[in-house]
Formats: sequence, structure tokens, C-alpha cells
Amino acid sequence: MAKNMIPDRPNPLNDYLFFRTFGEKGDEEQLLVLLNAVLQQAGNGAIADIEIVESTKLTARVLKDKTSVLDVRARTPDARLNIEVQLHNQHNMAKRSLYYWSKEFSMALDKGGKYENLPKVLTVNILNFDFLQIDGFHGSFHLREDSNPDCMLTDALEMHFLEMPKFRRMPKRDLSIPLHRWLTYFDRETDEKTIKDILNMDTTIKKVHRTTASLLRDKETARAYYMRQIGIMDREGELAYSRAEGRAEGRAEGRENRDKELVLYRCTKGDSPEQIADLLCIPVTQVEQIMREHKQSNS
Repeated sequence: MAKNMIPDRPNPLNDYLFFRTFGEKGDEEQLLVLLNAVLQQAGNGAIADIEIVESTKLTARVLKDKTSVLDVRARTPDARLNIEVQLHNQHNMAKRSLYYWSKEFSMALDKGGKYENLPKVLTVNILNFDFLQIDGFHGSFHLREDSNPDCMLTDALEMHFLEMPKFRRMPKRDLSIPLHRWLTYFDRETDEKTIKDILNMDTTIKKVHRTTASLLRDKETARAYYMRQIGIMDREGELAYSRAEGRAEGRAEGRENRDKELVLYRCTKGDSPEQIADLLCIPVTQVEQIMREHKQSNS
């Protein structure tokens, strides 16, 4: 599955788009199917019903803040769930996940409540970097006794880590496995034919695909998506070039590549230079120059 430098579809792991697709009222079906795909892969029982808990206010400040977290929160009658997409390795993932687990766990106890009524808290972290010192792409954690792993202290803690780079490096994917379908769909490098195969196989993923397209037809939603995507790319550039010489030059180059990618993507959607400039908040002359250079390089 060759990587395309100019994407032919939106980034499914843009956390704003992920939140709008899985984290709002009405998204219960796709969230439930995704979670059960994760649990099935780990050999756990399925969740029968779920309620989404909306807590994040999608303000312009939140979307512009590269460090803000757009996590998806949900609950069942006896459990709380937190799902997060993390694209950059900030070398704090273990404690970060424990922190969000502890917030969900502690918030579930009402004043005067009994400890035995505290629910199980399950976290799912979709990561775009290598994290765990294991070969597989899916790590699952519980509280167990060190010398007797069959002895679990409590099932109140359950954490899942899905590592996209390890999944991409797998020599063969089995699309009959639900989680393989989801992660292949989330992988922006997946070729068009495979995406079509997945949509024909999986009605829930097909619904997510259509929901995404519908969301991005709205101008303000598209602007918010690109605002977040720009933040993602800026963060990638900052992390990459902070480890190299010439930081300022590197960041400028990263922003230039980001603008070029987004302009050419919107061109494939038939947007005019004026529409692209308005959407991405850059000068029309810059858009036109990128289009001219692209045309010349392909002539």
C-alpha cells in the first residue's frame, strides 16, 4: 500500500474529525462497533449498549491549540470509557493514559458513594507511533499480581493501545477481522481499491465514510478540520525539526509543505483558488503559485 504524498481523502485520525464521527450524540452505533472490534481482538466480551458523554466544547481556541485533547467519552451501566487519538510521541503516553483513566474513575464516585460501586474504566489509545516493547500492534493491560498473572486485583482498570506503525508493517492484513478493517480504513496510506473493498464489506465503516463526507461539505466544519490538520502538521514539523539543526528553517519548510498538500487536495475537490485561500486562511497569490508549480512539475 504505497504512500500518497497528496491525500485522496481526509485524514480519519484527525482528532477533530474522529471526535465528530465517534464522540457526539447519534454516533453510538459506530462507536460501539469500533469498541467491540478492539475487545474482540483482545478476547474480551462485547459491549451491548453505550451512551456517549459529550464534554468537550469545540471552540476556536481548542481547535487551534495543538496540545488540547479531543477525547471521546462514553459509558455503559457498569463501565466508563475514554478513547483518544494521539498522533505524536510526546514520551508521556503511559502516565497520560493513567491520568485520564484516573479522572474517569474518580469522577464516577458521587459524594457519599461507596467504593464498591465504582465502575470499570476502559481506555483505548490509537497511536501513530511505536510505543510498547512488544511485537504486536495491540497491547492490553490490567492490574495483575506480578508472580501470578492469572490473579487479577480488579477489572476496574483496562487499557488498550493500538499502534498504527506496527499495524502498517504487518506483512499481511486479514480484512475478515473487524479491527483489521477499522485500522486499515484509519490508515491514510491505504490504497483506493482496498478502501472500496472495506466499504463493501462493512456497513458501519461505510456509514462512517459517508458521515465524514457529509460533515466536510459544510464550510465551517471543513474549516475546523483544516485548522486542526494544520495544527497536526505544525506539531509534526516542530517535533521533527527540534531534533535537527536549523530549527527555524525546518519549521518554515514544514509549513510550506503543509500548505502545498492542503491546496492540492482541495484542488482535487474542484475548489477555486479564492475558495481555497478563504478556507486555509492564506493569500490567493500563494494558492495560485502552488497550483502553477504543481502543473509545471507534472507537464
